[in-house]
Amino acid sequence: METKLKILLMVALLSLILTGCNYQFVDLDYTYNYAIINLGGEYKEIEIQSWKDYEGEQIQIKDKEGNIYLTNSFNCTLIKK
Repeated sequence: METKLKILLMVALLSLILTGCNYQFVDLDYTYNYAIINLGGEYKEIEIQSWKDYEGEQIQIKDKEGNIYLTNSFNCTLIKK
């Protein structure tokens, strides 16, 4: 029991130290306005209406004009402006 308490205190202290250094453990911001998609060598910037990621590497992006893009997440950059 005493070792669990020591470990818990060490983790709490480490998280405080890293937070003080402006280190973020978890990124909870999932709001993006724009995406740059690689469409076979052509790059297209679109304004995002909604997006959804799937298990694996796929991402589906719907733009403001109603077009839907299904691509690999390596071919896409999401941007918050």
